[in-house]
Amino acid sequence: MTSRLTIASALVLVLAQPTLAAPAAGSSSSPEPGLMTIEQLIADCHDGLEFMSNGELQARIQANDDLILIDVRTKEEYDAGHLKGATWIERGILEFTFARTIRDAQAEIVIYCKKGNRSGLAVKSLRQLGYQNVKAHVGFDAWVEAGLSFYNYLGEARMVHLREMNAASYPVEYHAAKK
Repeated sequence: MTSRLTIASALVLVLAQPTLAAPAAGSSSSPEPGLMTIEQLIADCHDGLEFMSNGELQARIQANDDLILIDVRTKEEYDAGHLKGATWIERGILEFTFARTIRDAQAEIVIYCKKGNRSGLAVKSLRQLGYQNVKAHVGFDAWVEAGLSFYNYLGEARMVHLREMNAASYPVEYHAAKK
């Protein structure tokens, strides 16, 4: 029998900050020539973009019933909590889904993730596809830290305390036993 998680435990599971794994034995912590560091990648995600504030997003939601609000976080993050009316399309399939389903280059589209890194990449990618009215929101963290409501399978909720984490901090083990 599957037990139901409370909203608090579901959010802790998704929003808890893991620590970065130490470099593997024999690897160097100095940058490899030609490879971006995580700091450079995050800066690149934000480069050239203006991020929509919570107030701006609320105003656009009120002004445009046809606004397309997309959450590009993982399914687990979305299920734990998302903005009301948001559609979940994970970052890895966004472009394919839009090319098939949204055929209006002028459609008003707002993309959000946790902190703006994945949404920054998504906005840049959609603009390359020809979508001209696509913007990034500052992120789910900023929304809940402002005390604004979010939604999940339990209904409407508000954050009491948010723990720090982002997509760049997930631990990865590349050298697990394979034999």
